[in-house]
Amino acid sequence: MDAIRYIGLNDLGAEEKTTVNKLTDEYFQRLKRDMHNELQLVVHVKVLHQKESKRKEYHMEARAEAPTQIFESSNEDWNIEVCTHDLFRKLEKEIKHKFHSEGSDNTKNRAPGKTKK
Repeated sequence: MDAIRYIGLNDLGAEEKTTVNKLTDEYFQRLKRDMHNELQLVVHVKVLHQKESKRKEYHMEARAEAPTQIFESSNEDWNIEVCTHDLFRKLEKEIKHKFHSEGSDNTKNRAPGKTKK
């Protein structure tokens, strides 16, 4: 069962919600393709306010849950779009790294005739 669950999305304005939803949907499809499996995605959004300023700082966390693995990433930024992109790029990198390292046993760089000890 593939699904996206949001936590803290109600703390955002309408434009911010639209941005997060759109980018999450795009990255969800990419992550699902990379995982080759069912995927549950949890996106947690926190709005951090500066006391002296009206600017908002965003803290986001994402957790991709597959039947055999759980991947997590987090990011903070002043721009919601940049924060979301960076969050999912980190998650994507972690997933690709994990699946790439599982498939290799480091025999590529050995000289011919050498065996593992």
